[in-house]
Amino acid sequence: MKRKLLYLLVVLAMLVLSLPAAMPVAVEASTTTLYVPDDYSTIQEAIDAASPGDTIIVKSGTYPENVNVTKPLTIQSENGAASTSVQAADPSDHVFEITADNVTISGFTVRGASVNWSAGIFLAHASHCTISGNTASNNYRGIQLYDSHDNIISQNAANSNDADGILVNGSNRNMVSGNTVNANPGSGIAIAQGNDNCIKGNSVTGSWRGISFIGAPICYNTISNNTISNNNYGIHAYGATSNTICSNSILNNYWYGICLENYANDNTIYLNNFNNNWTNVQSNSSINNWNSPETVAYTYNGNPYQNYLGNYWSDYSEADDNNDGIGDTPYSIAGDNPDAYPLMQTPDPILIPIRQTPWSISRQHRMPAGSLSTGPVMWLTPSREPLP
Repeated sequence: MKRKLLYLLVVLAMLVLSLPAAMPVAVEASTTTLYVPDDYSTIQEAIDAASPGDTIIVKSGTYPENVNVTKPLTIQSENGAASTSVQAADPSDHVFEITADNVTISGFTVRGASVNWSAGIFLAHASHCTISGNTASNNYRGIQLYDSHDNIISQNAANSNDADGILVNGSNRNMVSGNTVNANPGSGIAIAQGNDNCIKGNSVTGSWRGISFIGAPICYNTISNNTISNNNYGIHAYGATSNTICSNSILNNYWYGICLENYANDNTIYLNNFNNNWTNVQSNSSINNWNSPETVAYTYNGNPYQNYLGNYWSDYSEADDNNDGIGDTPYSIAGDNPDAYPLMQTPDPILIPIRQTPWSISRQHRMPAGSLSTGPVMWLTPSREPLP
């Protein structure tokens, strides 16, 4: 009997030893919500105490700080930007400086970073961040991205800064959408050496340059569905190539609706409303494409058509004898290709194909509410899948 028991114990031990080591069980780390000033008197103290993934809620008030965000956190005001402001304690430093991925900053007024190169919100080497619902004013720059990719900058106001409202510098695949940008003496929104960014659905007014491309390489960016008005330059492209500029309302700009310079070549520019600018277009040493890259099915005056489509130009006065909504004579652009398919009216509403990038979740984009439209509505739909 003892021999049998000993034998069973030996067999059991061998079986146990032959089993693989138990797999570690993944335990999801819990996250914490911290409150300022209830738990910590300053935003920076809360950040320093927080763990990655935590949320920091900031109650109404004015906080004199320069805030450094070095870990993935959600930092949001409790009651929105109108009642919660962060004022730069040191005007030569950024109000918020973000150097970590997966950070959200939402619902603050940020101001007072007024010395050269400082910004209200500054992202450096940061990706997958969301900056939304903030007001950035009275800084040198409102919001700036440097070497930062795959971020969302949306529904912010960037007004009355000393240089640029929003600057995307050396950064790729960012979405800048739904922002109100006003009264910045540099550029309202600028892309400096960045590719595959989407600038969409913004209102840009009262700046030296509404939307600008600065330096090279600047390729494969999409500028669409923006209202760009009452600037000196509506759009200024300097050396930028192979970008798409489509479906914008470019209105009442004091010098140029669009200006292309320094070999800003091979950009595709179509379905824009160039209306009542002092000079609708200026092109210097640049050759571009002024119509849709493919034919588009559309309806005009109740009749269906399919053709390439150009832009609406308020100073175009040629005939449309076949009444297809496209002028019979190309719109001449000095020093550049002509717009061979000028539209007889503003395209509103529209659906457009766009270059597929990680941010192109929705492939249907409409003109902003309140965009100009004259005469019968021209409906436009893409004739095939979005551009590769």
